[in-house]
Amino acid sequence: MERTSVLKKATVIKNTRQSLKHASITKNCTANCSHPPEKCYNEVNDYDTCIGERVYKVNNTIRDYVANHFEEALQSGCITVCYEPILRALTNKICSFEALARWHDPERGEILPRDFIPVLEETNKIHLLDHFIAKTAIQALHTRQQQDLPIVPVVINLSRRDFCLTDPAGVLNQLTEKYQLPHIYLQVEITETAFVDDEAILTESIQKLRASGYTVTLDNFGEGHSSLAALQRCSIDEISLDKVFFENFTKSSRLLLTSILLMAKTLGIHTAAEGVRTKEQADFLRRIGCEKMQGPVCRPHATAIEQLQEVQAQAQQFESMLEQQVFHQVGLTNLVTDTPVALLADDGQSLHLLTANTSYQRALHLSGINSIQEANERMRELPQLIQSRLRALADATIRNRAPETEIFLSDGHYFPFKLQNLAGTSSFYIHRAELQLLPQERLTSSSEEYDKIMRHLMQFYHDIYLIDIQKNRIEVITASVSAIKAGSCMHGIMAAFMNFANLHIHPDDHTRFLHYIHRLTSVSSNEIDTTRFDLFRVKMPNGGYHWKNFSLTSFRYKDRPCQLLCLRDFVFEELPDRDKLINTVMASYGFTNLPADQESPITDAALWRTLTQFSHRKLFWKDRERRFCGASPAFLRYYGIQNTNELIGKTDKDLGWHLSNLEMDQTEKCVLEHGEPVHDGQGRCIARGRQHAISFSKYPIYQGTEIVGLLGEFRDVEEERNYHKLQRKLYLIDEETDFYNYRGMILASVEFADNLRLSRVNYTGAMLVIPEFASIAKLYGPSVRRAVLRRICAVIRKNMPASVVGAHTGRATFVLFLKNQSVGTMRRFIEQIRTDLTTITEVDGFACHFSMRYALESGTEARTSDEFLKILSSRCFDYLPSYGVTGMIGDQVPFDIEKFDHINRLIYIADAETYDLLYVNPCLLHYRHLPVDYQYAGQKCYQLFSGTSSPCTSCPRDNLRRDCFHFRTFHSLRNSRDYHIWSTLVSWNNHSCIFTDALDVERMMDVHDADKLTEQFNVSVNDITSIAIQEEDPNVGIQRMMEKLGRTLSATHIILMEEESDGFHLSCTYEWHAEDCAPLRQRLQHTTILENKPFYDAFHNSPVLLVDNAAVYQERHPELATIHQGELERYAIGQLMIEHRSLGYIAIIDPAKEGFAAIAKPLHTILRVTSIMMRNRNNIQKLHEISTIDQLTGIGNRRALSNFVDKCLQPGTMYAVIFVDVNGLKKMNDTFGHARGDLLIQTIAYVLSNVAGKNHVFRLGGDEFLVLMPCSNDEEAITIIDHIEQSMETHRCSAAIGYVLCLAPFHDLDGLIHQADEKMYSDKKRKHMRRDD
Repeated sequence: MERTSVLKKATVIKNTRQSLKHASITKNCTANCSHPPEKCYNEVNDYDTCIGERVYKVNNTIRDYVANHFEEALQSGCITVCYEPILRALTNKICSFEALARWHDPERGEILPRDFIPVLEETNKIHLLDHFIAKTAIQALHTRQQQDLPIVPVVINLSRRDFCLTDPAGVLNQLTEKYQLPHIYLQVEITETAFVDDEAILTESIQKLRASGYTVTLDNFGEGHSSLAALQRCSIDEISLDKVFFENFTKSSRLLLTSILLMAKTLGIHTAAEGVRTKEQADFLRRIGCEKMQGPVCRPHATAIEQLQEVQAQAQQFESMLEQQVFHQVGLTNLVTDTPVALLADDGQSLHLLTANTSYQRALHLSGINSIQEANERMRELPQLIQSRLRALADATIRNRAPETEIFLSDGHYFPFKLQNLAGTSSFYIHRAELQLLPQERLTSSSEEYDKIMRHLMQFYHDIYLIDIQKNRIEVITASVSAIKAGSCMHGIMAAFMNFANLHIHPDDHTRFLHYIHRLTSVSSNEIDTTRFDLFRVKMPNGGYHWKNFSLTSFRYKDRPCQLLCLRDFVFEELPDRDKLINTVMASYGFTNLPADQESPITDAALWRTLTQFSHRKLFWKDRERRFCGASPAFLRYYGIQNTNELIGKTDKDLGWHLSNLEMDQTEKCVLEHGEPVHDGQGRCIARGRQHAISFSKYPIYQGTEIVGLLGEFRDVEEERNYHKLQRKLYLIDEETDFYNYRGMILASVEFADNLRLSRVNYTGAMLVIPEFASIAKLYGPSVRRAVLRRICAVIRKNMPASVVGAHTGRATFVLFLKNQSVGTMRRFIEQIRTDLTTITEVDGFACHFSMRYALESGTEARTSDEFLKILSSRCFDYLPSYGVTGMIGDQVPFDIEKFDHINRLIYIADAETYDLLYVNPCLLHYRHLPVDYQYAGQKCYQLFSGTSSPCTSCPRDNLRRDCFHFRTFHSLRNSRDYHIWSTLVSWNNHSCIFTDALDVERMMDVHDADKLTEQFNVSVNDITSIAIQEEDPNVGIQRMMEKLGRTLSATHIILMEEESDGFHLSCTYEWHAEDCAPLRQRLQHTTILENKPFYDAFHNSPVLLVDNAAVYQERHPELATIHQGELERYAIGQLMIEHRSLGYIAIIDPAKEGFAAIAKPLHTILRVTSIMMRNRNNIQKLHEISTIDQLTGIGNRRALSNFVDKCLQPGTMYAVIFVDVNGLKKMNDTFGHARGDLLIQTIAYVLSNVAGKNHVFRLGGDEFLVLMPCSNDEEAITIIDHIEQSMETHRCSAAIGYVLCLAPFHDLDGLIHQADEKMYSDKKRKHMRRDD
């Protein structure tokens, strides 16, 4: 969003700094300005004018600087990436970040994007910046993903030149594949002006980006003339409205924004807005359905990646990927309509209003609701009956995926409330709500009565049915027990109620309920306006039964008899102590005991006792917590349980009878929570030392109307005839995919291997892995996971021949077997699968992107089926990078290739067939004196390592194996050095490759010798550091330590280069040199960091750099010419660090060759000690400054005066001791405040410092100053005082001044001050008298 704005020509510099406080200006003035403080007041008003005049000159000079220094800035870290948050309009959560470039230059300071981006576009370097931003953002997302921190998509701006110079889709695909980042986390933003010149290239590239799963946004929509044309010609996912719409937010701009959003949603394009400034603008965007917002209303500044945790803590939460996808699906919902429409969030428990259009809010106003917040508060306070109806309505639309309607009554108005689920899963849903206010027409007396009844009934009853006997139909006014929609009609009264009874009425109440309903047909004229009541048990959604009060009211409506059936909870259902109260009520009617059933001589208890004691059925019963309450003797015998006490109170998990408790938990949850019996379920249990396949059934146990437990039974299916068929199904088939499972794969592999061995029929195997599957399953939940797995299996089955045998071993890892086919034929099938998978961009409305990695193997490559699977898995998983990929098969261990970048051995990987180099580590490149970015692609391994034009005669390629290393020695004729070389075969991108690890024997011996020298050197290091620590003055300690270090190492120079306060220069502050060598300190002053850049680049890998050939090193780094003046043979450089902050470095120049390699380890100790001593030195200096510097004025205080008199006076020189007392300080403080008084004191100090010099001026305290200046006579002193008074008059301040002359040294400083003070008072008195005259 920033890209286009920086391309505009700067014509006006806005006054963004005019709000600076005068106090902050003057505070900084004393330390940093050379002009008086009050001048800063005047410059505030002229700031914009000055900046405006300088803009043109700056732009002219900065263009060349950007063009010449950009690549250097990119490599040195001067260019960084910041992230600006984008908010979801509906929730105010951060839904993405925009990645922006910032250039902090050591010479120019902050270079603005508007200055460097146009230059990079003109010089065709913009693609380097955009690649850097993309890579940095992807690395940051990967790091946060590895640390299990929340992440959201990042928006990356692309220039039109990117599409001409590179392939953006290919570049992003490479980066996301390397860091295993799903494509849904990247969004590409293109400015509309890019469509003007390069439309054809841009259109094709956008298609490739979208096909790869990246979201493409048209930025700054509405800024130029090509917006509509761009939408017409290219397929765009999203438009971002330009900030120009919000700079002058008028009625016209609102109408225009509304029209644009309506057009975008009609075209299926999502919307965002940038530059949103106020809450009013944000609320308006929510009402019209804008999805995202960016600008000051979100967060005023871009943020570094390290501060994202702070952003999350201080501001908004990050949006989850599930929320991201759900909101994306509902983003095209049109709110620009006269129909009252709102969007509601649903967590499975309650509804929450997110936004509502103007019509919906107008309808809410009729009920006295004036805001979204108030509406949500009212929803939380609704009666339980209304909340239950809303919950049932939401569950129905989720279940049916269709609109559901309910009629509610509020403040005398009927509200038909239509709810439709738009998207969601895993207890997060978004619904579209429509609210309609029924008009109140003129009512007749009968309709008034009807209306009155309806208004009251809807407040108390959750189900209301209007029964029209003449028309033989039932009108549903509202319903919660049944799934019938409100407003619908059912024809056939008795048939409808018989169906209702079968579905919802307790079986024991069926007959009585049908008798109750049958009386509908026998209503006499005398029974009009009467009501009949009864109680029935009705089945609830959780499977339990509740008593419901049925009231049947007869009345006449439109001259025909009708009846109104109303349902509500029986009063006892709502009472917490209803059990006790029922007994009281029964007793009040004279029933002390329930009558026993006298008709049957056999009781239920007798039947139950017989069934459990004598039957062979394995019965058990549990409570609602799934704890065993009892079991039949047959059950106890099966598990070898002697006493029921071993069973009662325990769960299946406690007893460990199932390898996986998940399936049993789900079935029992279904029984206990929903009252749904389970018949002939299949499972496995552990009994008598092994697993058994079982078939089980489970039923709910009711006590009254509540489910209190379950009754279950099972049978061992091993005793049945179809046991073997069932065992194959349970043990070998993956139920989710209908492929073989892991066990089935082992069996299939054995069968194919046996067929090859016995019948000589070869086969081919393939292993496929979809790395993104695990993260998608974690993001979207189990339902989407199952849908994704089904989609992947469908692609595999579509592209593979019918004769293939497949297995799914878990986590979207598949193994395929195909007989009588070559590896090439199998590869064609697999490549087609890969192609089809990469075209999938969504599953069930959720954005997905899939890649696939695979390995192939011929059956003849292995001796056994076990070896075949090991080779296949090693080829597949060796190729997988370690980023986020788990689930290794066998004993294979994957490595990041980057691990070899930091190892001090010679490593390369080459293609086993062509010898083409695929990877060379930096150590080998350095060994061959090649730059780190050397392009070795296309070269042969023998060319780089041996310097020959053909493969080495001793190349072990034909003898290499995957399970071991091949060792050999090699003598290079190129450099006459010997090497130890280890080689093996590895898989790289589905190809067999040679991995080689080499060690220089001579270098290894040098290291061994260096270790011995290191032990000797360590003793000397202790002596060196002891010398330094014993000195009280850190400066003396550092100097003595350097001298001892130089003599110990027989060096020519030891220099300490210290970083200056500006952070961009270094100077030599300490030096030791041998007696016969010239000093270097004078020419090593104020050198730039860039001149020392090779050293700092090396410090990224190690704090110590050993250069054993200074001439070669300088050829590779010519910028070191200033440092390298003179003939240097070798040197060691060590970085000085304290608390992760660089202080500079120590250089040991031309030490003795013997033991040079051993310097590194003990030098670390020298560096730590030196850094600590430099810190102590700085602390002492700071304490000294604090004790001698007046904090308000920056000049010396009384202690500084004493030091000056003792150490700085020149004996025999005459000095003027000038005493200055500020006039009017108390009045200034009392009238204008102490801030103005402080400014007056600062101004006096500034005047005195300009005349006498800062080191000669001292503040004695309050309003008194003392100036000490060499002065030969009174005339010269009076001249100095006149100069001071003239300067004070210029600066609109005044002071009383007195002086005395004295010859140094001073023996009585206080006496001199007293004399000057008396003369000052005489001067002040004389001025007052002159003023009186």
